[in-house]
Amino acid sequence: MHPGSGLSAPENATQEGEEAPLLADVFVNIFPENIFRALVEGDILAIMFVVLIVGFALAYLIDSHNESFRDGAVTIRETCVANSCPADPR
Repeated sequence: MHPGSGLSAPENATQEGEEAPLLADVFVNIFPENIFRALVEGDILAIMFVVLIVGFALAYLIDSHNESFRDGAVTIRETCVANSCPADPR
């Protein structure tokens, strides 16, 4: 197997890459202004940030002393786990 064999680039071909964003811009862009826009645009870093915050909040509510918060958090967790795991094959 010889990938790329038979292909050639022109002698004067150049490729210019994009400049990397500043580190400060990366940290600022972690916090989405609009989560739905981040979902539509595929902004993975912003989506992961929101998912982590929601996960921490859910974990906190499961240990809540307020019974309605705890029951709601348990229901959300069970719904997410039931919909993300395949059914038992037995």
